[in-house]
Amino acid sequence: MLAENMMMAFNAIRANKLRSVLTMLGIIIGIGSVIAIVSIGDTMRGMFAELYKDVGITQAYVGIGYWVEDVRDSDYFNLDEMERAKEAFSDEIAYIDSNAYTTADAEYKRTSISFDFQGIDSNYKEVQPVNMVYGRYLNEGDVLGRRKNVVMDTDSAMLLFGTENAVGKTFRTTIYGNTDEYTVVGIYRKEVNAFQALMMGGTKDTGSAFLPYTL
Repeated sequence: MLAENMMMAFNAIRANKLRSVLTMLGIIIGIGSVIAIVSIGDTMRGMFAELYKDVGITQAYVGIGYWVEDVRDSDYFNLDEMERAKEAFSDEIAYIDSNAYTTADAEYKRTSISFDFQGIDSNYKEVQPVNMVYGRYLNEGDVLGRRKNVVMDTDSAMLLFGTENAVGKTFRTTIYGNTDEYTVVGIYRKEVNAFQALMMGGTKDTGSAFLPYTL
C-alpha cells in the first residue's frame, strides 16, 4: 500500500512538473521567511536588552507634566528639599538627584564646541557606572564645595582639547548667565556597542560632561 502511494505521488510529480516545482518553491520560501522573521526578532530583542540593561529597571523620573500650563518656581524641588527627601527615604532610595541639565558652548583656545552639561551628585556612578580611564570621578568635596570641576568622556575631550587625557586642562563656558573657568578632573570611556553606534548615527560634534549639581 505504501509503495503504491509513493508510486502515485512520483507519477503525479512527473506529470505536473511545473506545479510541483512551484509548490516546493512556495514551501521553501514560506519556511525560510518564518525562520528569518524569528531570527530577526530574537536578534532585535537581544540588542534592545543589551542597550537598556545599564539604564536600570529600578530607576524612576518624577517631573511636572508638559500639559501643566500654570507652573511656578515653588512647584519644583529646591536643593534643601531634595536633601530632606534623601534623609527621609535613605533606607529605600539609593540615589536621588535633580534634573540639572543645560547646553552651552565650551571654549578652549580657538576651539568652541557645544556641550551638554549634566549636574550630578558624587554617588551618581553607583547607579550609572562609568569606565574611568584618566583622573578621578567627582567626589563629595566637589559637590559640597561647589567646585567648578567636570568629568567628560574621551570623545568630548578629543573634540575640545585634541587629546583624550585632558585631566588638568581648563575651558571657559557660560552656564545660567555666569561665565567661569572649569577644570577637567576625570575622563571616562563610553562603552558603545555596534547597535548603539548605529542608533546614534555618524560623527558626533557635541560634547558632554558631568559637573556638580550644586553649581
